Amino acid sequence: MKKVFYTANGAGDIIGTYREWRQGRDDREEVSVTYSGQVYDACAGLGLQLYAVSPHARKEVVQEGDFLIEHRPGPRTSARGVRYYLVEAWRTLSLICTCIYFREDIAIVEDCPLWPLWAIACCFGLRIVAVLHCALWPSGFRPASRKDRLLQRLTGWFWEHCVDASLVVSPECSRQIRTIAPGLNTPVVVGLSHFRKTFFAAVPPPSGDRNPFRILFAGRIERSKGVFDIVRMAAILEKDEPGRFFWEICGSGGDEEELRNLVETQGLSGRISLRGKLNQEQMCQAYGRSHAVIAPTTSRFAEGLAKSASEATLAGRPLITSRLCHGLDLLGDTLVEVAPDQVEAYVEAVRRLADDGALYEAKLRACPDASRPFLDEAQSWGSKLRLILQDLIREEL
Repeated sequence: MKKVFYTANGAGDIIGTYREWRQGRDDREEVSVTYSGQVYDACAGLGLQLYAVSPHARKEVVQEGDFLIEHRPGPRTSARGVRYYLVEAWRTLSLICTCIYFREDIAIVEDCPLWPLWAIACCFGLRIVAVLHCALWPSGFRPASRKDRLLQRLTGWFWEHCVDASLVVSPECSRQIRTIAPGLNTPVVVGLSHFRKTFFAAVPPPSGDRNPFRILFAGRIERSKGVFDIVRMAAILEKDEPGRFFWEICGSGGDEEELRNLVETQGLSGRISLRGKLNQEQMCQAYGRSHAVIAPTTSRFAEGLAKSASEATLAGRPLITSRLCHGLDLLGDTLVEVAPDQVEAYVEAVRRLADDGALYEAKLRACPDASRPFLDEAQSWGSKLRLILQDLIREEL
C-alpha cells in the first residue's frame, strides 16, 4: 500500500474536519469543502495510507485505520527577515524528517516558503506534489530584491528537477510557476475550490431596496487583506453621502482588535459591523443581507484565488476587487475591477455599482455561468488531486 504525506500550510483544524468527514459530513464551520476533507476523500478512494500534519495550535494526534492525523504546532513567532526563514527552515526540516522516518512515497506539500529544502526528501525517493493556494507573488508585483531573485532561481530549479506534479487554485499561479521554471516538463493542474450547491441555494437574491447599499467583506482580518482600506472607503462615502452605505466585515485574524478600535475612533460603528468568524448558517445570512462583496487584497499579500471572490459569484453578488484576487480569468463579467491599492478607485467602484442599475443587473446576470465550475466536482481541487495521485501510482507499477 502506497503511503501519502500531506502537510497543510494553513493552521486549519484538520482533525476536526476528519471527525466530520468520518461521519459523512462537510466541516460545518466552513463555507467551502475543506481541502483536507478532499485529501481524505482522495486517499480513501485510492486505498492509500495517509499521514496528515497541520500546524494547528491544539496539539493532538488521531490514528484510525490507514489514517494518521497530527496537529503539530510550530514555534509562535512574529519574526521577520532572517529569523522568519530560520523558523520556516526548522518547520520544513521537521516535516521532511517525518517523511523520511516513516518511509512515505508521495508528499503533498502546500505553500512552502522554502520549497528548495524539499529536494532533500527527493534524495530518499519521495515524489512531490506541490500545491499553491497562494501565488508566488502578487500579480504585477514580482519581488526583485537580490534575496528574492536568488530564492526564485532556487525555487525554479526545485520545480524543474524535483516536483512530479503541481496543483494550483488559479491560472495566475500556473503562469508564475512557468515563469520561474521555464523548463518544467511535469503537469501544472488548476483545481478549483469546491462548494455545495445546497448552501448557496439558501442565499436569497439581493434586496431590491438598495438604500442602504450593503457591502460584505469575508476573509481573514489582516492588514494585507485590505480591511483597513475598507475603513477609509467607508469614511469617504459616509462624509459624501451619509447613511447610504453599510459595511459588514466577517472573519477573524491578528488585526481584528486594531480594526475594531479604528472603527470606533473614526465614529463608524453605525456604518461598519464587525461580525467575527461565522459558521455556514451565519455566512448564508450575511450573504443574503448584502448587495455586493468586496475583496480589496493589497499588494502585500500573494493571493491564490480569494475564496470570497468565488463565494460572491455563487451567492449571486457582484464583486469589487483588483487583479490581486487573481480571479479575473475565472470570474470575468461578475467583477468590477479596480486598480490595486487605490482606495479612491474602490470608492468610485462602490458608488458606480450602487448608482448604475444597469451595471448592477448585468453583473448579477453574469453570476450563474461564472459560478458553475465551482460547483462541478470534476473541476474541484480534490478531483484533480485524485487524478494526480492515480498517475503517480500508475507510473510506479
